[in-house]
Amino acid sequence: MRVDQAEGLRQIVKNFENKGFKMSINAKGEITGVRLGKMIKGNKADYSSSLFRQIGRYIIRKFDGKIVDTAA
Repeated sequence: MRVDQAEGLRQIVKNFENKGFKMSINAKGEITGVRLGKMIKGNKADYSSSLFRQIGRYIIRKFDGKIVDTAA
């Protein structure tokens, strides 16, 4: 894979992730595992709604109830 191809692939992945998709790239440089993920926007990071939930202004980890961030 050439440098300009890798940069183009990086840009494609970034654009999809900004729209809420999750994807992975295999060793051959092929995009695999594309799926739409539901995300919660926090101040430090985006969190998957399957593992975290938002209660008021806090983002809480589902399995132990620990506050991990505040919502944006």
